[in-house]
Amino acid sequence: MTAALIDGKAFAAGLRARIATRVAAFVGQAGRAPGLAVVLVGGRSGLGGLRPQ
Repeated sequence: MTAALIDGKAFAAGLRARIATRVAAFVGQAGRAPGLAVVLVGGRSGLGGLRPQ
Protein backbone atom coordinates (compact mmCIF):
# COMPACT_ATOMS: atom_id res chain seq x y z
CA MET A 1 0.00 0.00 0.00
CA THR A 2 1.41 3.37 -0.96
CA ALA A 3 0.83 6.62 0.88
CA ALA A 4 -1.47 9.21 -0.63
CA LEU A 5 -0.90 12.92 -0.31
CA ILE A 6 -4.04 14.74 0.82
CA ASP A 7 -4.66 18.43 0.16
CA GLY A 8 -5.91 19.41 3.59
CA LYS A 9 -7.10 22.89 2.60
CA ALA A 10 -9.18 21.57 -0.30
CA PHE A 11 -10.60 18.77 1.86
CA ALA A 12 -11.53 21.24 4.63
CA ALA A 13 -13.18 23.61 2.14
CA GLY A 14 -15.29 20.78 0.73
CA LEU A 15 -16.23 19.59 4.21
CA ARG A 16 -17.26 23.09 5.27
CA ALA A 17 -19.42 23.42 2.15
CA ARG A 18 -21.17 20.09 2.82
CA ILE A 19 -21.77 20.98 6.46
CA ALA A 20 -23.09 24.45 5.54
CA THR A 21 -25.65 22.85 3.23
CA ARG A 22 -26.83 20.47 5.94
CA VAL A 23 -26.94 23.22 8.58
CA ALA A 24 -29.05 25.40 6.28
CA ALA A 25 -31.47 22.50 5.76
CA PHE A 26 -31.66 21.90 9.51
CA VAL A 27 -32.35 25.57 10.22
CA GLY A 28 -35.09 25.51 7.58
CA GLN A 29 -36.76 22.50 9.21
CA ALA A 30 -36.16 23.14 12.92
CA GLY A 31 -36.13 26.93 12.91
CA ARG A 32 -32.93 27.06 14.95
CA ALA A 33 -29.24 26.41 14.51
CA PRO A 34 -27.80 23.06 15.63
CA GLY A 35 -25.83 23.03 18.87
CA LEU A 36 -23.41 20.90 20.80
CA ALA A 37 -23.80 19.80 24.42
CA VAL A 38 -21.46 17.95 26.75
CA VAL A 39 -22.70 15.94 29.71
CA LEU A 40 -20.13 15.13 32.40
CA VAL A 41 -21.10 12.12 34.51
CA GLY A 42 -19.26 10.87 37.55
CA GLY A 43 -16.88 12.33 40.06
CA ARG A 44 -13.60 12.46 38.19
CA SER A 45 -11.75 15.39 39.71
CA GLY A 46 -9.41 15.64 36.71
CA LEU A 47 -12.27 16.94 34.56
CA GLY A 48 -13.01 19.87 36.87
CA GLY A 49 -10.82 22.24 34.88
CA LEU A 50 -12.78 21.64 31.68
CA ARG A 51 -16.04 23.17 32.84
CA PRO A 52 -16.70 26.67 34.11
CA GLN A 53 -17.10 26.99 37.85
